[in-house]
Order: sequence, then C-alpha cells, then structure tokens
Amino acid sequence: MNEYTIEIKEILSELVKVEANSFEEALSKVEEKYYSSKIILDYSSFDYVNFSEITDFENHKEIHNLNDYEE
Repeated sequence: MNEYTIEIKEILSELVKVEANSFEEALSKVEEKYYSSKIILDYSSFDYVNFSEITDFENHKEIHNLNDYEE
C-alpha cells in the first residue's frame, strides 16, 4: 500500500465595509481591528475547503499522521 500526504485547506472569508479617505487607510483600519481581535473569523465565515496532494515537503508545516486524529 502507498502513503500519500493530503493537505486540507479551509478558507474563511468576511466582507467588511469601512469609511476611510483612501484604500490604504481602510485597509489599515480593518487590519488593526483584525489583529486586535475585534474582527474574528470563525465557522460562520467558512467559504470553502480544498484537498490536495503534497509532494514538496520543504515548504509545508509539520505533517501529522492520520492516526493522530483518531481516538
């Protein structure tokens, strides 16, 4: 039997309206609120999920065994 490494990538997304004098100011305001936890993305912000095979391990996080998730 072969072994494969599958990446699960979930995308959370939120649209935020903000009043500002420029795009840069608007971006700064939203980033400040996000990084200070005033904007929190959670399960209700779910956009989509993607599954893909990983073959280049150098550029990825720690790899877990499927057994790590089983009880």
